[in-house]
Amino acid sequence: MQLARTNRERVLIALAAFDSPESVREIKARCRDYGFRKVNRVNVADVLAKASPHAVLLPDGWAITEQGREFLSNRGLAPVKVGPTKLVQSLRTELSKVLDDQTRHFVEEAVGCHENGFHRSAVIMSWVGAVSMLRDHVFGYHLAEFNEAAESKTRNWKAAK
Repeated sequence: MQLARTNRERVLIALAAFDSPESVREIKARCRDYGFRKVNRVNVADVLAKASPHAVLLPDGWAITEQGREFLSNRGLAPVKVGPTKLVQSLRTELSKVLDDQTRHFVEEAVGCHENGFHRSAVIMSWVGAVSMLRDHVFGYHLAEFNEAAESKTRNWKAAK
């Protein structure tokens, strides 16, 4: 990721970190958390008002728009948030069929990574979820055969339990 160069970019980065509209006070606090120490000298409301169409003032506070997310992403300042696609929606539907809590958490995290544009992480978490499901299946239905096959191929095999 690049470094933010302008007050507009810095304020939009802080705003993008929120999932819901936020007050100028909260946005300033997030800016400080991110190392933008001079935020107290900046009129954040004015910066956001001039940042249209990247930010919008709602009744509950300021929110970043999809155009704002794209603006940051195009400058290398934030990942692209792809939002719910048909693929994501179908994956979330399939999640209800995963009975094991640990496996479901892996798959939920993979879907979340995909939604936020972290595609490599999504692939890795998908594989972790798949291996977890395979392990559960082997342990639940084929443990004796698994241990037998492993003993025939590996010296000093300690039986899986």
